[in-house]
Amino acid sequence: MSVSGLAGELASLKLDASPQQPMEAVPEHERRERWERGQVDYLGEDSFQKIQERIDSTLQSGPPQGQPKPVDKSKGAVPKASRKHVRK
Repeated sequence: MSVSGLAGELASLKLDASPQQPMEAVPEHERRERWERGQVDYLGEDSFQKIQERIDSTLQSGPPQGQPKPVDKSKGAVPKASRKHVRK
């Protein structure tokens, strides 16, 4: 059975897992711009594995040095419901 046209071309298409040419390194700012435009490199720098590694290393390293601790604004605050309005 012979299929012609686009279907025939797609049927005979051979996919190679390895690229013919080595991938060129993209500068960080350009990679980020591509990410923001929706052009994600799912098999390279933007792969799930690399994103997961970055998240893990960030969580293990803790908060950045020199950053103040977050302030708990709820301490000492008086809830609005318990405030009494006093007329003079």
